[in-house]
Amino acid sequence: GEIILNKLTQGCPGYNAGVGYRLFEAADLPGSQTRFARLHVNGGYYHYMIELERPGEEMMRRYHRDMEKKYPDRPREGVGHLFKSAGCNCDEGPYGWGDERVLNPTCGHAKEARYAATYDRKTHGWADYGEFSRMIEDLNAARRAGNDAIRNFLAERFDLDLLLSYVAIMNWSVPFDDMFQNHFLYQRLGDGKWIVFPWDLDQNFGEWKQAAASLYMGEQNDPDNRSGWWNYLKDAVLKAYRPEFEDRLLVLNNTVLHPDNVARLVDEVTAVANPAEAARSPAGIACSFPGRLAS
Repeated sequence: GEIILNKLTQGCPGYNAGVGYRLFEAADLPGSQTRFARLHVNGGYYHYMIELERPGEEMMRRYHRDMEKKYPDRPREGVGHLFKSAGCNCDEGPYGWGDERVLNPTCGHAKEARYAATYDRKTHGWADYGEFSRMIEDLNAARRAGNDAIRNFLAERFDLDLLLSYVAIMNWSVPFDDMFQNHFLYQRLGDGKWIVFPWDLDQNFGEWKQAAASLYMGEQNDPDNRSGWWNYLKDAVLKAYRPEFEDRLLVLNNTVLHPDNVARLVDEVTAVANPAEAARSPAGIACSFPGRLAS
């Protein structure tokens, strides 16, 4: 087993993850559950951290159980194929950009090896990358063919409803690091459709750009893109499904993302935290709970 502890030098004091993942969960997307923890090393109190549920087989099984309770009439789902975009802004050895571009053989590394290095498989480790690489290649073929082809591809291969909600919530949160890494792609077993869900929200929610930032971040040439980086899948959604994306933002702004709901979630995270314990850690804490709560 693995335990993921975030020491909160970014995303301090934990609202980015604690509240952020709950927003995606409210829209029926997978989101890591969180709790605060005191980490002791050799018997001594070392640091106050946030524990993040590890995206993998157990988390996806829990997600499907949650969906079964919420939608009892839907067919039951087994754990599907989960991949983490762990790319770099580079082409180095087998590693490449995890922004859903086509990864071609290079430097003696075959296509399969490059996809395996760039998109870390988290479930069904025995399986190959054939279906995953076909999805990426078909996405890029649709992009070359134009918006009608993109619309048809996304409607056929993705859960379009969940994809629109993912892009809308992510862009509302002013994303910092979701272009070539820090997102998961998951293929359901039941219908074979793909969904996308987030990872690492540490600099979102106003920590690097404020709320006036573009709602179309991740689209090619958007002026607010970090370092000019963009994402092939998000760009496809924003170009081919722009009216639907804007409609989804409007709905979410009045439901999941409404200030009253966000404030309620902030209060829930605050209720399970212990700011006094955090302040007593040897390293202290990089920010205050009241300060970040207000921001």
